[in-house]
Amino acid sequence: MSKILVDAFGGDYAPLDVIKGVLLSKEKCEIDVSLVGNKNKIRGIAEDNELDINKLKIIDCETEITGNDDPMEILKSKSGSSMSVGLHELSEGNFDIFVSAGNSGALLVGTNMIVKRAPGIRRIAFAPIVPKLKGNFLLLDAGANAQCSSEILHQFAFMGVDYFKKINNLENPKVGLLNIGSEENKGDSLRKETYQLLKSSNLNFIGNIEPTDILLGDCDVVISDGFSGNIMIKSIEATIKTLVYLLKKDISNLEFLKNNEHTYLNQKKFAQESYSVLLGANRNVIKLHSSINSSSLCEFLVSLNKNL
Repeated sequence: MSKILVDAFGGDYAPLDVIKGVLLSKEKCEIDVSLVGNKNKIRGIAEDNELDINKLKIIDCETEITGNDDPMEILKSKSGSSMSVGLHELSEGNFDIFVSAGNSGALLVGTNMIVKRAPGIRRIAFAPIVPKLKGNFLLLDAGANAQCSSEILHQFAFMGVDYFKKINNLENPKVGLLNIGSEENKGDSLRKETYQLLKSSNLNFIGNIEPTDILLGDCDVVISDGFSGNIMIKSIEATIKTLVYLLKKDISNLEFLKNNEHTYLNQKKFAQESYSVLLGANRNVIKLHSSINSSSLCEFLVSLNKNL
């Protein structure tokens, strides 16, 4: 059984919802999951909310990284934070997976400097699984690397394909390059150079793909620099929120919304349950959405444990 360590102080609703989510997951299945965070604070919050944490293993630490902290503080004034201590525990082999909904920049810096990159990997990428009309697709990079070379995007494609094969049991995933047009000569020099590298590779490269076609098409792995990818993922979230708001305003659509099974229309499911694996890291680091709540965290941990 894999050992999972969760950052108790990462996320908008931490630490209470993190504690609740971990406890709920232990009620639902046999799972080896622990918390890392200030023990006294965790115990105090548990007592105030009548939560029994006596059987829950807690790795003690001094402080936590906030969303407003400079990412580099994880190596400086916040080296004793729950995120930093958790990454050290992972790096030392005491746990198999580290999970946090905290500061994305700090998690990226900490993963690079504490956990390190896998051999031969030039950059770590945020790689979320995003629901579409039929199935899902993998996007990388979604924000870790604002500036990339064509060689780095080329490597992202191979990392993404390898990962997508494993999680979807798909033999030959289709790879697309995020661009402003589908034609081969579209885009800036980065996109043009990357296109040629992917075209000459042995990957199942289907060419450039526009944002308008991603949610409706059959592309499995979408390659992008972190700047463009982050804008795209946030645009999708904003579109979903707007769509759900408009549907809720129209009484005639309430039943449709309630019974809708398409995950791309379910804003809460997409926003709260989405996660990004830090592909390219030497060990398993997962970034959860900052708005994750206790029930969504429980479902994620149960699913993670099931698929390990």
